[in-house]
Amino acid sequence: MGGPVVRKEPATTALLEHYPAAYQIFEQAGWLQYFRRLQGYNESQTLQFARNLQDNHSVVAGVRISVTEQDISAVSGLPMDGTRQFSCKHIIGDVQQSFFLAGERRVPKGRGVQLSSLPPPWPEVARFIKHYLTCEGRYQVVYQHDFLLLSHLRHNKRVNIPYFLLGCLKNMAHYCRRAKDPAQSLTHHRLVQLLINRGFEQQNHPPLNLAPAAEVPAILDEQQQQNPPIPLETPHSPPTRPTSPPTMPESSHTAPESSTFALHIIIDDSEPENTPCPIIEEKPPRKRPQIASFPPFPRKK
Repeated sequence: MGGPVVRKEPATTALLEHYPAAYQIFEQAGWLQYFRRLQGYNESQTLQFARNLQDNHSVVAGVRISVTEQDISAVSGLPMDGTRQFSCKHIIGDVQQSFFLAGERRVPKGRGVQLSSLPPPWPEVARFIKHYLTCEGRYQVVYQHDFLLLSHLRHNKRVNIPYFLLGCLKNMAHYCRRAKDPAQSLTHHRLVQLLINRGFEQQNHPPLNLAPAAEVPAILDEQQQQNPPIPLETPHSPPTRPTSPPTMPESSHTAPESSTFALHIIIDDSEPENTPCPIIEEKPPRKRPQIASFPPFPRKK
């Protein structure tokens, strides 16, 4: 079984800095400034935001939060140039075919392409796109909306990123309203918090307490995805490793050789003296009632 699904954006770019080729691609695209702005978040505020999200606003703690393409551009620092495209369930054109160059092999997997079949350094770039932008929690398959952003970086087929993120937020709100446990469908926690903070500042509302920024999740390969490591313990989470059972204190009594208890039943077959045997009276068999017989009906001549 796979590990837990991570739908929160990383709080730092520390892990991204260990991949120089991917880091340079994001730096040239101007996306690093948005990645660095993602900080803490408040879980309850994110849930309120998702439940109350309408066409162009939401309500959190009684404060109206403006949620438009312009607002996302303002809090993220990303420009609103490029085509306004977003994929909910439909396929976006032929972005998958146009991403690969002549002679590059791709391995289909489900409704997408296997991540490891991308030419380097695009597997790492696709993973970080999933961490920072799509937040879908599925890392081993590259889908159509992933190829839309990959083509933006590789072939300069520019996409309006604020409009794309706005579609992600509306899609998240749609699934939160339908889910039995809405908290499991939350995504883009830190982007939502940037919008909430902006709305609070505009309304002169004091900010609420935020959760500490979680560590950036490590990018796992396919073998580690199938056999995920045991998560590290944090002060805010209970220990994940099983603890040894407590030892019983020693007593002065000697313990039996076996840890199981047996119930011994003693049966005495000997009959006591001068005890008459019980006499069982036999009852005569019960007679069945006789059924009256009738003479046969005369036959017609």
